[in-house]
Amino acid sequence: MLSFFSKIWTPRPHLQHWDAPAHFHVRRGPRSNIDLEKEAAERRLRSMRNVGMW
Repeated sequence: MLSFFSKIWTPRPHLQHWDAPAHFHVRRGPRSNIDLEKEAAERRLRSMRNVGMW
């Protein structure tokens, strides 16, 4: 019950647990080919899961 009231009275409570998109994360230095291939594989897997292929 108290958590409900704390969420009401805090400013913008919907942003507390916001999962930032990938382009919001800061990358430092050049990325290696292994990192690029891993990210591409994760994007492919995520897109296949979104359409129900996996």
